[in-house]
Parts: sequence; structure tokens; C-alpha cells
Amino acid sequence: MRNYFYTFVFIGMVVVKILDCRLYSYSLPFSKPFIVAGKPLENRQGIIIGLVSNHGSGLGDIAPLPGVSEENFKKALYAINQIRPLFFNCDLPDDTA
Repeated sequence: MRNYFYTFVFIGMVVVKILDCRLYSYSLPFSKPFIVAGKPLENRQGIIIGLVSNHGSGLGDIAPLPGVSEENFKKALYAINQIRPLFFNCDLPDDTA
């Protein structure tokens, strides 16, 4: 049933298959503390996401801002690791085609 759904929805569209997904964490120190929501930040912490598909590659990032975002770095890392396996074996429409 799942294959039928994807075939039906994406008929006449280019299909993108995710081939690789890599995660790179970073922590970049500020030269001086940066004040956010009244609290000093000493560094900026986040995750770079590298995706490779059958149509190319791209980068993105997740960088929750302490004091502003509900999420924090640990929650973001946990969440991306939970959904990362779903990127594979899934056909996505290429809306740029």
C-alpha cells in the first residue's frame, strides 16, 4: 500500500532519494559574552546537517538559542537522531523540478 501511495502522489514528478545524512556538532566561542534574553552566552552551539540525494547535496543547521528557544542542544540532537533513520527508504518529491 505504501509504494502505491508514493507512486500515486508523485506521478509525473521527479523523486528525490536521500542517500546519506551526516551530522556535525559545533561549539563556537564568542570573543566576548553575547547577551540573549538577559543572560550571557559564551558560545554558540549547534548541529550541521549534510544531506546527499540522487539529485545533489545540501547543508542545513539546527542551533537552538538558549533563553529564546524551548529546545536546547541536547534535545535537538536527540530529536534529529530519532528522525534521521526516516530520511532513508523514503521518496520525496522534488518541488524544484
